Amino acid sequence: MPFQKYLSRSAGTVAFCILLVSCSTTPTPGGDEPLAPPTPFVSVSPTASPPTRPSPRLDPLTTGFADLVRTIPAQVGIVVVAGERSRTFGSAVPGPAWSTIKAPLAIAAIRHGGVDGTDLTPTVEAAISNSDNASAEDLWASLGSAKSAARQVQAVLAETGDYDTIVQSGRVRAGFTPFGQTRWSLRDQARFAWRLPCLPDASPVVAAMRSITASQKWGLASLDQSASKGGWGPDTNGSYLVRQFGIVKGVRGTTGVALVAAPKDGTFASGVNAIEALATWVATHQAQLPQATCEQ
Repeated sequence: MPFQKYLSRSAGTVAFCILLVSCSTTPTPGGDEPLAPPTPFVSVSPTASPPTRPSPRLDPLTTGFADLVRTIPAQVGIVVVAGERSRTFGSAVPGPAWSTIKAPLAIAAIRHGGVDGTDLTPTVEAAISNSDNASAEDLWASLGSAKSAARQVQAVLAETGDYDTIVQSGRVRAGFTPFGQTRWSLRDQARFAWRLPCLPDASPVVAAMRSITASQKWGLASLDQSASKGGWGPDTNGSYLVRQFGIVKGVRGTTGVALVAAPKDGTFASGVNAIEALATWVATHQAQLPQATCEQ
């Protein structure tokens, strides 16, 4: 939710205020799928039977996810990662990281140390658990210049094998933070989530991700033994993109999960509902998803 709208639920109503981060335009659906190539001509004798091809084996997870998508009024995507294994379901919906980028930002700030020896623990907790924008801005400022801060956050991402994400250092949209406008792919985010518990100095961040404030305890945050961080915000037309990543614990290890939803009606509430449906699907099929334990 980089900078996003805070929300609270009351009597089934989701209220929110816009968080200060970057945004992107609502992705447009692709065109019609291309026509299937013509079937090659096969010459057979009058007495011979035409050759047959074995039916492709359908993946239950893929078909099950396709059934789920038909019930969600949003463009959605999921990537799960555990070690060298990964699975992708749905669409790679483009958009900024919003407040999900606060997790690597907090790690970078912890490593750099507070200004004049200031204890950053309360600031980290507020930036992650409550997704407090002012606290995140303080963490960013503690890293020096904007370019220096971006480099330090990028260095954290690189430790998880992400050499593609470029942390935004300039304010490209008035009223929104630069770092929240960073483009962070679902795959890179899911890999970061899986590696996160094993990163040096990440323990306070993971602990805060396990203590998400009640008003933001949806999706992965509502699952037992999970740690997560959400992010959301409007594009220039006011349509919301909602993201969330997290660590989901299983019997064989953990799974890094990244979720995204661009609701058709553009509302934050519909985005949250879509993320909750995706998280429920992940929990239901957890045993079938890749799991592994990261190593220091």
